[in-house]
Amino acid sequence: MFKYKKFIKSSIAYFAGSILSKILVIFLLPIYTKNISPSDMGYYDYCNNMLNLILPLFFLNIWITILKFICDEQSDSERKNRYIFNGFIIFLISTFLYTVMMIIWGTFWHIRYIVFIYFLGIASSVHYIVGNIVRGLGYSKFFALIGSLTSFLMGILNIILITYFNIGVESIYISTLILLFLEDIVLILKARIFGIIKPLYYDKSLIIEMFKFSLPLGISEVFNYFSTYYVVVMIKNKLSLYSNGIYAIATKFTIVLIMISTCFLFSWQELIFNNVKNVNRWRMYTKAVNLYIKVLMVGLLLYVPLIYCIFSFVIGINYHDSFYLIPLYLFITCENILSNFIGSILSAENENNKLLFSNIISSITLIVILHLFISKYGIQLSNIALLFEYSMCILLRSYFLNKCRNNTIQLEKKNVSILICLYVVTCLIYFYSNFCVNIAIFFVNLIFAFIFFGKYFILIIKKSKER
Repeated sequence: MFKYKKFIKSSIAYFAGSILSKILVIFLLPIYTKNISPSDMGYYDYCNNMLNLILPLFFLNIWITILKFICDEQSDSERKNRYIFNGFIIFLISTFLYTVMMIIWGTFWHIRYIVFIYFLGIASSVHYIVGNIVRGLGYSKFFALIGSLTSFLMGILNIILITYFNIGVESIYISTLILLFLEDIVLILKARIFGIIKPLYYDKSLIIEMFKFSLPLGISEVFNYFSTYYVVVMIKNKLSLYSNGIYAIATKFTIVLIMISTCFLFSWQELIFNNVKNVNRWRMYTKAVNLYIKVLMVGLLLYVPLIYCIFSFVIGINYHDSFYLIPLYLFITCENILSNFIGSILSAENENNKLLFSNIISSITLIVILHLFISKYGIQLSNIALLFEYSMCILLRSYFLNKCRNNTIQLEKKNVSILICLYVVTCLIYFYSNFCVNIAIFFVNLIFAFIFFGKYFILIIKKSKER
């Protein structure tokens, strides 16, 4: 049975559960840019990207493997418990290796916030594994609700630590650690995960099987995060920490796109992992990919004019140069999101090696462009390098996907072309026009949004009246 409607409903549930917390991030920007210098923000962003690179290297995205194996097992709760326990064994081994690496790193190199970085890595990994177990066991709505609540409280705590206790970048680490811990406790109790951790579920062959599935997935994720990390390193080394801070603030505006993508990706993972044997799944893939592109691009068309209108109110004067980096970085983020979306389909089809290959080739493209041109052209060249990288990754993954199982995903090329042209016009207005023109283009784009999604709104209204 085709479950496209379930995909939409799940996405809406995740969206409703996360919108409040993500909006709060925008309101935190004035506090960050007023109380934290660009150099300190640049160093924090550097450390954060470094941690994003390290985690999949040691933990191999074992949480995604656990989710897939749980969803593959439709009804046998004992088998699900075995997947969770043996995945947890891999997690413990990874935690030991991660700890050893951090001790060595902290001993021989001076890294600010090393203790915070270590515990944030542990807390994030625990959160990923607990969150995916909870989702795999069917508590998706509860997961979204608790995530929204804790993120909101995290923002409030962050504000208190910065404004009343004058704590700088460390406040972000402290608030994140406290709220991740509390959220994980609630999720563990809800799903009764402690009752699943029993030695009788130990299975050496299953551990090996899960490790083999996770290895290319984890390495592929390393290359995925490598791009962002390498850009940050090049900006830091070739330009300055100040420039890195400017770049970091520009990336903060992607939070709305990340919110949309996370909602889609969470529901999408659950859907495809539960339908990997469905003979009609390629029709589902085609509809979902085209819908995803339209949602992202329409989101951009509405979001860019709004950023123009709020930028001077939420960003301090020290970070004003980030204004010119935002539109292209938003488009790059959409490319990255789409690349990961297509990658999730390849993963569901057990084609993780193709993920790895596409990441390696696209990362080489990034490295070459950065080394040749960043010193001459500055921060914006980082965006251009990422644009080429993610374009290459999408092309490769699309090629592999269309060769996979002799099936093809039909892209709505006309709609995509129209949306890209509209975005170019919107960006030109963003750079070269005033407040009133940006407000006008927002409403024009709103009309196009209704053209693309009007039938969905009408369907929702009809369904609500029937109830």
